[in-house]
Amino acid sequence: MLAMFSFAALVAFCGVGTLVGWKVLRLARQTGGKAELWICVCLFGICATGYPILMITEALPSGSARVAAIALGVGALDVGVLAIFLFTGCVFRPDSRWLRGAVAIVAAALLVHWVGMTWSAWSYMRDPSAVGLAGLFWTLSSTAISSIGFAWTAAESLRYWTRLRLRVPLGLADPLVANRMLLWGGVGLSSVVINSFNALGILRGINVLQDPLTMIATGVFGSLNAIGLWLAFLPPEGYARRVRGGSAPGGATR
Repeated sequence: MLAMFSFAALVAFCGVGTLVGWKVLRLARQTGGKAELWICVCLFGICATGYPILMITEALPSGSARVAAIALGVGALDVGVLAIFLFTGCVFRPDSRWLRGAVAIVAAALLVHWVGMTWSAWSYMRDPSAVGLAGLFWTLSSTAISSIGFAWTAAESLRYWTRLRLRVPLGLADPLVANRMLLWGGVGLSSVVINSFNALGILRGINVLQDPLTMIATGVFGSLNAIGLWLAFLPPEGYARRVRGGSAPGGATR
């Protein structure tokens, strides 16, 4: 039962993320904005490609096809994680030159991670006992990098939300935009929590796909992620009207 709940939450997150990605892709074509491009890459890499491929690999027999699928899925996830850093820097810190170097280091670390994970998957196919601590290291390193990216985007979003929240009563900001910042920050925090539970499970030496505590955390916070993405990027008209109090303020930003 818990496994089905966790799996359903992950599927919902991937589905909603893919739909949002398509919407943002259309917007990116119209505006040519970098922020739209990076959030699109993030959602496609993580939701539309990375997680679905890795879920499929669970059903594949050991062999070169499974290794190739793992390499493709991990690569997509790494690209999506890198896009989180690029999106956050582009939106919240566009003038910070030192961030370029920091993001370049993240990109290099993710490339090394992809090579390491692919090599570990290949080594496991040839000799399961040969992976050991290497596979553990690569898995935890990707979890750490992902957590840093999601924590950063959450912190920046919530910081900006506190500013917009004070401007809304004055008609200087759109309540829906402020709400989107809050929801995106929540998605970032939920992702950090999921990563933390996965990391704890890995460090305990258990299969996180079968651990009840990890499955509950994945199910609950994965569901929150799906809801947060949906309301932030594809809000129903009724929800948008309620957030805006019936109508958008005259001087609101879109």
